[in-house]
Amino acid sequence: MSDEFIMRPLTLDEKRTTLDPTENTFKKEFRKRLIKTAQEYTKKSMPFCSRCANFDFVEAVEKYVREKRKRGETVTIRDIDLVDKVVKNLDQYGDTNRFQLDSEVESFDYQVVGHARTKIYEGYYKHFVCKVCGGDKVGKVSVLIQSPGSSVTNFREHKDEEGKQSGKSKK
Repeated sequence: MSDEFIMRPLTLDEKRTTLDPTENTFKKEFRKRLIKTAQEYTKKSMPFCSRCANFDFVEAVEKYVREKRKRGETVTIRDIDLVDKVVKNLDQYGDTNRFQLDSEVESFDYQVVGHARTKIYEGYYKHFVCKVCGGDKVGKVSVLIQSPGSSVTNFREHKDEEGKQSGKSKK
């Protein structure tokens, strides 16, 4: 056997049936938007139910595909515009009326100071239960509320100051 690999361009039939892993699909596009929105809510220390968003997306896509098939049209995985047609607003999954506060738990971090581990208060977690998908462990969303003097907050402020200083020196 030879170690050579011959690469040939795909035929039109092969292009229709094969999916390039790097190609953007409507599922990948939805996932990008969902992650971006969830990160925005996390930065604001607010709950966001991505589980409900995923369920609603799958349900809406199935409904959209059924309607298209009834009319004799086809939907391919490459239809990125499908996300705009199906998903109207992801902010509804971060609405405060959607959640019920379940519990609050303090968060601590350990740091070594003078050869001794000391417990440092970081903030507290608020555990919310989604009223829509709810349940015991399934519908829970945890949010970290950081104390103003926590090491994580200080690290972020330090990074922001470095960015501002380096931006000024470049001018």
